[in-house]
Amino acid sequence: MNKRVLILLLFYLVFAILFALATALRIPSFILLPLFLAALIAILVYTLLPYFPPLWAGSVRRKGKHAKAMVLSNRNKASADGSDRWLDVQVRVTPDDSEEFEAKMKCKRSQSVKLREGSEVFVFFDPANKKRVVLAS
Repeated sequence: MNKRVLILLLFYLVFAILFALATALRIPSFILLPLFLAALIAILVYTLLPYFPPLWAGSVRRKGKHAKAMVLSNRNKASADGSDRWLDVQVRVTPDDSEEFEAKMKCKRSQSVKLREGSEVFVFFDPANKKRVVLAS
């Protein structure tokens, strides 16, 4: 099973335990309400977060440097579940004016399934923080 699925199941288990304690009246409801809300918010954030781009991606696309990159490994497979999450693809970036480096490039699943090992793509990267690399689409 996927690591994300296991963590989500753990969230649901915590939520179920809180519900069981509330129905058994072992803990007063005024104490459980914040815990219920916190568990519900954690489940929603953890479920929806991968579908949004990283906060830094927009600024790297606008202000970052353009470069070629070679895909080193791509373990992302096509999925029929309709999700288009943001994923990592290992690349070697070759800027024109500086030394090449390896990083994990952020891209959507629909973009990553087209990338094969050894293929060249264009990326944007942040020269100040070379861990921030995003596919130029």
